[in-house]
Amino acid sequence: MLSGQERSVSVIPPRPLDFGEILDAAFQVYRRDFFDYTVIAVVGLAPSYVALGIAESRLGASGLGGDAASAAQVFSVLSSMVGWLAVGATIAAVAWTALAAGIAARARDRRPAFAPSYRQALGRAPAVLGAGVLAVLCVALVMVGVSLLVGIAGAVLGNFGPVGVGVAILVLMVPAAVWFMSSTFGVLPAIVVEKAGPFNAFRRSFRLAGGARLRIFGLLCIAWIMLTLPSLALQSIAYGFSNVFSTEPAAAVSAGKYWLVSLGSLAIGSVTTPLLVSCMMLLYYDRRVRVEAYDLEVAAGAMGVGSLGR
Repeated sequence: MLSGQERSVSVIPPRPLDFGEILDAAFQVYRRDFFDYTVIAVVGLAPSYVALGIAESRLGASGLGGDAASAAQVFSVLSSMVGWLAVGATIAAVAWTALAAGIAARARDRRPAFAPSYRQALGRAPAVLGAGVLAVLCVALVMVGVSLLVGIAGAVLGNFGPVGVGVAILVLMVPAAVWFMSSTFGVLPAIVVEKAGPFNAFRRSFRLAGGARLRIFGLLCIAWIMLTLPSLALQSIAYGFSNVFSTEPAAAVSAGKYWLVSLGSLAIGSVTTPLLVSCMMLLYYDRRVRVEAYDLEVAAGAMGVGSLGR
């Protein structure tokens, strides 16, 4: 027999969803298990914020802006900074995976509990990190390709000048970024739900994105705005707008104020990050319904389970 929790009605409808329904369902998913998702996010994101703060603090205290900095000093500071950023990114990736695992559990009408979500996240961490490395390599290849195209065009058509080169790179990079971002939306969901490896997750995401990249990109943009705008507003108030995009934010204010703002950003991120992951997961399920008739698969599975229960 099914438990009462498993018989509950899912907040993730197994049917095609329009633009607004995906956003609305993302809020419903988060509201239903607000405490669970917030705890998952806080525990995972707090160490990554600390790592980012250490990296920025070391850069701010290094004095690399001066002319007296030697190559050895630059290498030492930058390598330490990159190391801390890598630690922070790795921990954040595990947190995102745990959130995705929790939302996948809710799709099966189960509570997104902390311990099972992180157990699954740690088990899938190698695949997630492998996908991250693969994404970085793809971005690097695209950047090299764009630079080569601009260089060849400059050699054939004449020197563009710095402004012309910048405009040419921007014109080529923007559509490439839109295409890549929308094509890889389903990598994390495929790793969590389907236990796919990095390459298969990319293949699955590219297949599910086919014919809907602009729609996917629009939804992801709205989700990213919800994620970043509140934190940027907090930093603008605390630092002043001119320092928000500083490469050394920790050096622009006192250490106490910097860490206080970081704590506020963590609180905001712990609320907004689950919403972004919810949008990604709902997009994934929506594309599976539209491309693979996933709704019929869910209905058939429910009928089979129901028959076993009787």
